[in-house]
Amino acid sequence: MKKRYRNPPIIEALCEFQFEPEAQWDWTVPGIFYTKVQKKYIQRREERAIAIHIDAQTGSVSNVSGESDSRKMVFLTEEGKDLIQVAPHFLAVNRLAPYTGWENFKPQ
Repeated sequence: MKKRYRNPPIIEALCEFQFEPEAQWDWTVPGIFYTKVQKKYIQRREERAIAIHIDAQTGSVSNVSGESDSRKMVFLTEEGKDLIQVAPHFLAVNRLAPYTGWENFKPQ
């Protein structure tokens, strides 16, 4: 039996994919991708991202945002609880609270 919380502790679930940065990127990809999901993800917006790198060995921090395009496209459902983020060499699928379980998140 699954335990149900009165105030579920998960405020966001996400599945993130990062692809080889050496692969060529084409900015038509988000538009092509959007044609496949636009019936459910009806809202879209462009965002800027800030990327930093923390070296696990030394703890040094460096800003890597300037190394590549830091724009991304975000596609959202009408209520804004489910979203997909597409950027160069990056894809993420997010679910904001309330998280309704893996059985609902997995198909996204």
